[in-house]
Amino acid sequence: MVLLAILAFELISIVITRVGIEDIGVSAAQQALDEYAANHNADAAFQIASAEAESQGATVAKKSFEISDESVTFKLEKVAPSLLLFRTDKTASWTEVSTTVYAEPIDAGGQLS
Repeated sequence: MVLLAILAFELISIVITRVGIEDIGVSAAQQALDEYAANHNADAAFQIASAEAESQGATVAKKSFEISDESVTFKLEKVAPSLLLFRTDKTASWTEVSTTVYAEPIDAGGQLS
């Protein structure tokens, strides 16, 4: 029973992290787009996106970060909490969740620009 509970925790943790990373990406992307629209400074936009992601336990891959007036794209990574999987090299990668975030600016009326 204990083993089943641990396996359930591991699986649920990965699923929740996978779903949550999408929300983190949306928030980080919107903040980056807002910063870039205000200042046209890609480094500042990256710093804003990175800070937002890090505040929620995720990481923005700097080499993947591309921003313009029309869109932002970057790779977002996060490690799911784990009781056992992180302990071996073969299973540690199972807890690593990543996604590619793509977002376009949203104007004040809620429509895509």
